[in-house]
Amino acid sequence: MIAGAFLVLRSSGLIDAELLPIPFGLWVMYGVLLLELFMQSVLRGMTILKRSGVLVTHTFVLPESLVLADLLRMAFDMACQSLILVGVSIWAGAISPGGFLAYLALLPLLAIFGYGLGLLMAATNVIY
Repeated sequence: MIAGAFLVLRSSGLIDAELLPIPFGLWVMYGVLLLELFMQSVLRGMTILKRSGVLVTHTFVLPESLVLADLLRMAFDMACQSLILVGVSIWAGAISPGGFLAYLALLPLLAIFGYGLGLLMAATNVIY
C-alpha cells in the first residue's frame, strides 16, 4: 500500500524517477524499510510498559534491561534489513559504497530517535 503511494507520486510527477541515482524500485524499497523501522521503533517504545508490566511486577527485572533488550532486538532487525538491502543493491548493480555507509551510519540514529519518541509517548499509552 505504501509502495502504491510512491507510484502515485511518481505518476503525478512529484517524484522524478529519472533523476534518482538508483532504480526507482530500489529507492521505494529503501524508503519503505526506513519508514517501517521508524514506525516499529516508535511502537516498541510506546508499548514497552504494557508488554512487560507483568514481568516487572512479578520478578526482579530492571526496567533498563527491558529497554536494552528492545534496542538489541531492533539492532538485529536493522542488521537483517541491511543485509537484504545490500544484496538487492548488488543484484541491481546500484551499490554506492559511500551512500550505503551513510545509510548504515544514520540508520541507528533514526531507530534511537523513534524509540525515544515512543518512550516519551509511553505515559499516554498506559493512562489511556
